[in-house]
Amino acid sequence: MNGPISIQQAFATAVRQHQSGQLREAEALYREIVAAQPNHADALHMLAIALQQLGRGAEAVHTLRHAIGINPQAPDYHANLGSILAAQRQSEAAAAEFRAALALKPDLAEVHNGLAKLLQSQSQFDEAIGEFRQALALRPVFGEAHNHLADVLKETGQLDEALASYRRAMMVSRDVRWASNLIHSLYLHPDTTPRQLYEAHLRWSQSHAEALGAQVPVHRNDPSPGRRLRIGYVGANFRDHPQSSFILPLLAAHDRASFELFCYANVGEPDATTERVRTLAENWRDIAPLSDQRAAELVVRDRIDVLVDLDMHGPGNRLLLFAQKPAPVQVSGLAYPATTGMLTMDYRFTDLYLEAHPPAQQFYTEQSICLPQRLFCYSAPAQDPPAAEPPAARNGFVTFGYLGDFSSVNSRTLELWSAILRQVDRSHLLIAAPRGGTRQRLLDTLEASGIRADRVEIIDPKPRPASLEVHRRIDICLDTFPWNGRTTTLDALWMGVPVITLSGRTGVSRIGASLLANVALKDLVARTSDDFVRIAVRTASNLPELAKLRASLRPQLEASPVMDITGFTRSLEAACRGMWETWCGSQQRQGLVAASSF
Repeated sequence: MNGPISIQQAFATAVRQHQSGQLREAEALYREIVAAQPNHADALHMLAIALQQLGRGAEAVHTLRHAIGINPQAPDYHANLGSILAAQRQSEAAAAEFRAALALKPDLAEVHNGLAKLLQSQSQFDEAIGEFRQALALRPVFGEAHNHLADVLKETGQLDEALASYRRAMMVSRDVRWASNLIHSLYLHPDTTPRQLYEAHLRWSQSHAEALGAQVPVHRNDPSPGRRLRIGYVGANFRDHPQSSFILPLLAAHDRASFELFCYANVGEPDATTERVRTLAENWRDIAPLSDQRAAELVVRDRIDVLVDLDMHGPGNRLLLFAQKPAPVQVSGLAYPATTGMLTMDYRFTDLYLEAHPPAQQFYTEQSICLPQRLFCYSAPAQDPPAAEPPAARNGFVTFGYLGDFSSVNSRTLELWSAILRQVDRSHLLIAAPRGGTRQRLLDTLEASGIRADRVEIIDPKPRPASLEVHRRIDICLDTFPWNGRTTTLDALWMGVPVITLSGRTGVSRIGASLLANVALKDLVARTSDDFVRIAVRTASNLPELAKLRASLRPQLEASPVMDITGFTRSLEAACRGMWETWCGSQQRQGLVAASSF
């Protein structure tokens, strides 16, 4: 490279290598170019991108800052540095680079989208919505921006707008993640019927899953009914997430003599909880970097007998792994009580309280397996402040509360809460909600229903240990509808706070009924909206009885089936054994013992 032409040729070659995935070769050639021409900013820029792709983020940042020092007017340099810093969770520095890129070139839709995602991760939702809308104004067919905008709109309680944005994303692309987001969000809407949900799941399956299940492999598993079974759990939430309060005790209680456990972790950012789960799994498989095809091949090689889905259509799900039927028995339902819509999912877990009466089996593609008494279990939080006396005794008024996910709060729920507040004189509402416009919309909605702002206290959403302490300021918790709380309900009961729930037509709207029935609190379960208001008003109107109830809740929860982790695990194991025996019987009848087709 003795002249500018040879350097240009070398740079073009390096870029071609880079684009074809030859990262190390491209890195070496970029370095030769920079050695020959130290101020070659484009080579430094591309070298930084290659270094980031090779997992050397710190070097990438240093190299890209060098390129910017040579040419500070290149918007793509700032934009890519922002992306690299965001990947390293250096949020403030990343935002500064994104904004520097937009100051140089405001019409970069990708950069508006990147900045918006960063703001979303920092719970700066109003600003994030503005940036997503700017990205879409520049590129109306930007499917990712439509999807992420929908996520933020849902988080801030703007569900109708969120569903419309998810649908626009689906018009642009058939991305299965966005399709699952739409499916999952439909459960939050109070007007969605069981049939509409079922039909939406069928459409999802027909569009994304059924072609993958066209050639189901012949499984080579030993069809012996009584042998030690291999159970695989597939999940995205082996991390600091409410589901970990369920999965950790389940894994710990498994009978290792009868079952060998595998965890297939789709965890993008492992944390301390991930490590705790890893120690409980005899076999740990990181499938986050694997395609669904590769992950399915891994399940087949592991000869999994029963494969359990922990996510349904929730974020990070790997349903398309299950669509390929890598295990002879596949079961779902532990994330939330619903259907996947998939023909290759054999079974779904449920319990008798979660099923509508009469049972709505016609709205599930899976065969329902009812576990005795309860579907969910609960372990006491590590940090558990003692339950407190009713705060009404010192405040002079009753405080109703809700500390769960704000995306579950809809206009119908707020109407019921407002009706309660109107009937309980001087009562207050303590609620966790995102900052910004969300809070003003909430206050406006309540005020339109006759509830003044001075009767409402809005706090920041808090991590679980901190939220436990907040329960000491709440007399009675109010559940959301149609998506009931689970961990939030159990945490409230643990802290001695009764929860009023409304039971509906779908599994997710009967979670509260299942939990309270198992804790012998059926009197707190409403069947109609009027019942919900009546029960809440009655509970708030007798403070001595409320104090007795609060004092009894933690012991009642401890003695309930919900905290019988061993009993729950044995029932789940028995269900898995029964499914397995059914499969073994079918194999023996067909005389099938063959090698896998993968």
